[in-house]
Amino acid sequence: MNFKTLIFLFFLFSIGCFCDAQVKKEYKIFKNNDGLVTSEGTLENGKPNGYWKTYHQNGKLKTEGNRLNFVLDSLWKFFDTQGYLTVEINYKNGLKHGYQKLYNRDSILIKKELFFENKKNGLSQIFFNSGKIKLRQNFKNNILEGTSFLFDTLGTVILITKFSGGVLKNKKEINLRDKGYLKQGIWLSFYKGFEIKSEVKYLNGLKHGYEKTFKPNGNLIEIVKYSLGVQVIEIKEVVKVSIKSKLSNSGKIVQSGGFDEKGIPYGIHRTFSDSGKVIASKIFKDGKTIGEGIVLNSGLKNGMWKTFYENGNIKSEGKYKNNIKVGEWNYYFKNGLLNQKGNYLLGKEEGEWNWYFKSGKLHKKEFYIDGLQDGILTEYNDSGKIITTGNFKQDFKEGKWIYEVGDHKEIGIYKNDLQEGEWIYYYKNEQIMFKGFYKNDLEIGRHNYWYENGVLKKFGNYLYGKKIGDWYYYNSSGVLILITKFEKGIEREYNGFKFEPEHEFSDYVD
Repeated sequence: MNFKTLIFLFFLFSIGCFCDAQVKKEYKIFKNNDGLVTSEGTLENGKPNGYWKTYHQNGKLKTEGNRLNFVLDSLWKFFDTQGYLTVEINYKNGLKHGYQKLYNRDSILIKKELFFENKKNGLSQIFFNSGKIKLRQNFKNNILEGTSFLFDTLGTVILITKFSGGVLKNKKEINLRDKGYLKQGIWLSFYKGFEIKSEVKYLNGLKHGYEKTFKPNGNLIEIVKYSLGVQVIEIKEVVKVSIKSKLSNSGKIVQSGGFDEKGIPYGIHRTFSDSGKVIASKIFKDGKTIGEGIVLNSGLKNGMWKTFYENGNIKSEGKYKNNIKVGEWNYYFKNGLLNQKGNYLLGKEEGEWNWYFKSGKLHKKEFYIDGLQDGILTEYNDSGKIITTGNFKQDFKEGKWIYEVGDHKEIGIYKNDLQEGEWIYYYKNEQIMFKGFYKNDLEIGRHNYWYENGVLKKFGNYLYGKKIGDWYYYNSSGVLILITKFEKGIEREYNGFKFEPEHEFSDYVD
């Protein structure tokens, strides 16, 4: 072996020894002054690497997860002071990558978000404490994108919003009920993939308009028309019907209609002029008239029409043009009193619409353009007092709104259907109850609350919907009784006493 070879081998041996000397691994357990374990795991050259655990001051597990090349990797779990799992986060190269999940103390998933290199991407879901879906959204690089769905506690979609580049482009309330729990407006049902399955409009709990059924690919399956809960039948009878006609002296048909086996009129009955033109029509069901107007031989309604309740009282009246509602229409309660009155333009609400109580007093006045609310809405109670007033622009609340809510009044501004700017609440004696600011429907800045005697009740600050900093509370005599401190909406101190919250929704990693 020559000298050069010996030198080379010695060099390789030296490098190996040097590397071994530089990599030092040890399992380390850290304790506080009371001897309780605060963290444990593998140290590599004095730095955490591999699997690590940290503990709360009461000894309960706080976090656990793996590090690869000294940065967070794979699944990490976070626990509250009672040992309940609150958060699970997947990491890759120290960045959130995969699902982040939040849980309540019943181990029910309440939030699930998908991350790619520390940014939200794809589907994000928020759940009620019952586990039922509350909000479904999509993100692209931390920005809202596409269609979002808001649900009620029963799992029914009540709000659909569409975003582009984080900007709200469209917002539509659906599947709503009024104070009497009656269905109102557009109701939609969905397939599992949130393709629309059916669409129908309700008026005071009754189907009113076209009910459409779709395939998952969006193709229309069926259209059924309703008028205040009654299906409009176009001579497609479900009973055996015989068509009978009455002739004039000259042999021309002057009347024609269907009768069941018992001779009871059923379906559409028409009356003709000498020239064969339909001059009158009636629709019968079980021998009772449920509609009255003109139905052409083609099946299209034209001219003035009336529909009736089973007790014979009028239900609605207005004009059709080729099966499309036009002009003024009136809708009635079963007792015959006017319920609603307004105009249609090519089948869509247009202009002023008025709603009435059963007592005959005005309940609500609203305005429409092309089927969308547009203009001032005014709502009255049964004593004639205004309880709500504000402006709509293309179905969105816009500008100043005033509400009379129970024992207080609310005044504030909307922009694109979202609370914006200063909002003030008043007691009945006009004393201010609350004053605060909003931006994009979220609380911002200082919010103040007062007692009815004018004494300050509490105040504090918000940052985009979350309480921050010190909040001060007073009794009705103005004496300070409590100070709490918040960080990002989570209470951290109570009269100077620091504590860890039962639920911690951050990832605990700084």
